[in-house]
Amino acid sequence: MRILALTVATLLACWPALAAETVRFASGTYDNLAKIVAKQPSAAIEATGTLSLPEGEGPVPAVVILHTIGGLDPQNEPWFAERLTQAGFATLVIDTYTPRGWTMEMATKGGAQGSASQTADAFAALKMLAARPRIDAGKIAVIGFSMGGDSAHFTAFEVLRKAQIDTDLRFAAHVPFYPAFAWGVPARPGAYSGAPILFLLGELEDAGPVAKVMPYLDWHLAADPGLPLRHIIYPGAYHAWTVPRFQPARFLAHHASVKACALLLVDNPPKSWRPETGAEVANFEQWRQCLTNKGYHMGFDSTVRDRSLADSIAFLRKGMDGR
Repeated sequence: MRILALTVATLLACWPALAAETVRFASGTYDNLAKIVAKQPSAAIEATGTLSLPEGEGPVPAVVILHTIGGLDPQNEPWFAERLTQAGFATLVIDTYTPRGWTMEMATKGGAQGSASQTADAFAALKMLAARPRIDAGKIAVIGFSMGGDSAHFTAFEVLRKAQIDTDLRFAAHVPFYPAFAWGVPARPGAYSGAPILFLLGELEDAGPVAKVMPYLDWHLAADPGLPLRHIIYPGAYHAWTVPRFQPARFLAHHASVKACALLLVDNPPKSWRPETGAEVANFEQWRQCLTNKGYHMGFDSTVRDRSLADSIAFLRKGMDGR
């Protein structure tokens, strides 16, 4: 099955319940996260997103929403945007692909270009939203799905935040939905921005398996016990449980997978880290070769989707209030 990125115009036609506007803001294209640290974009870009505001007076909290590796899906990111807006949040759904003329295949060039550029878009969106009078600059969160879940996680890395933002501005909370877990940051105090993070994981996930995620979180909690890392594991849930077109659940044999790959740490040069041994080795090329592994399951679950929406809203409200 070929997953196509949809244009903003197409999405707006599927988005009747929201008073939405297209916004544009400066961003950059990056080959990988190490290039963000080095401040070496391969190109400047005018990013685009769809901004929706809730009823009532501002300033209001906001949520940046990041799409999957397949691009924007009218039944996924806009579905969450509509319900988050109804819950009182402004929402900004970013389209990382269309302004760059990318397909999914182009975005996965080298295994890291799509998520790195999406991470840059998220930071650029944070700065843009913080400057808007209707938005509460101290209450801007980020959520994302699959690749977007990875990017929602990456925006909590302090080394990336400082490379993109020269003030104390940061996201107030992060919610990665079923992230693939391709990159991490070395465990040490101050590695993360300090904002709360909620990882939403599927029990049957085999793109970013729980067995790969948990040792990494434990590694960081051991180095920084007060770090606000939280997780929820949904029983019986596969990757992409929020996407209705993946029903019934099925195995997609042609999708590149990082499930068997070491976690690549954001250093310059990057180092990889293996959860089963805790070993760190400088071997970026071996990590990229690992992407020849193919296939993982995807399966929609409306009950888990509703539960994860409720869990994320509760977490965002609590996290934005600093509790």
